[in-house]
Amino acid sequence: MTDSATDTDPQWHFLGNVAELKQQESRKVYLKSGAPLVLFYLDPDRFFVCSTVCPHAKGPLDQGDIEDLGDTVQVTCPLHFYSFDLTSGESSSGLKLKTYKTEIRGDKLFVACPEPISLKKS
Repeated sequence: MTDSATDTDPQWHFLGNVAELKQQESRKVYLKSGAPLVLFYLDPDRFFVCSTVCPHAKGPLDQGDIEDLGDTVQVTCPLHFYSFDLTSGESSSGLKLKTYKTEIRGDKLFVACPEPISLKKS
């Protein structure tokens, strides 16, 4: 199952077991370089990964509200209320959020990103 995407032909990296990741609706995850991302979980078995930083004013998207609109899932920045589609990164503001594809393989979640990803900061 693929939920989010703005990269073309990326590398897939194992993030964790789906059962464990489903225990939190939102959590920070980290690229090997230490850059923080946010992992959002929506029932049933939908995961989204994006930058933790809003492209507008660098607001904390890991603290943003998630809204499932049926055909799209959006995160809203708590600073200025800009909303971003978690699949495409698009916004009505014209700004674009960095998102990453997710895929469930068996009971494991993989993320398509340029470097390894972890639940803990390196």
